[in-house]
Amino acid sequence: MDWPDNHPDDLDLFVQDPAGNIAWYRRREAGFLTLDRDDRGGANDFIVVNGKKIPSPIREEIVTLRGIVPGEYTVNVSHFQATTGQPVEVNVKVQKLNPTAQVIFDNKLTVDHTGHEKTALRFWLDAKGKVVDVQQRHKSLMETFRNVRANGADIDPKTGVRMPRRE
Repeated sequence: MDWPDNHPDDLDLFVQDPAGNIAWYRRREAGFLTLDRDDRGGANDFIVVNGKKIPSPIREEIVTLRGIVPGEYTVNVSHFQATTGQPVEVNVKVQKLNPTAQVIFDNKLTVDHTGHEKTALRFWLDAKGKVVDVQQRHKSLMETFRNVRANGADIDPKTGVRMPRRE
């Protein structure tokens, strides 16, 4: 996922696998999913070289799937902090890299306020890792977190998987 260079807003990428694992900024590794970078907009886009902060204009988050679990994957975008008060156009791309590079999905969507969540896509893999379906039907992953807590369970902090709540 990427959004305009130098944009100060904080957007987040959430990816859920068929087992219910969710990779996001609080669970960078969940099952075979890994959030490679949590980009916080203008808040953390720099590196320090020889004691000097060097800003990076690039705004992107990347989730990598490091193994195949057949079933449905959901890819969502959340507008975590809307500092500008303006809509933000976001590009979401899903690429299959092995055995050759293949673009599965590449599309733009717009989020326009803090807390705005949109499903970029839902896709299904078969047991060999072949994409067998792609849809854009909405599924809230934020609501998944709220429902899990309300129904007597917690998200496991290591895996992002729903676990029974301890009494």
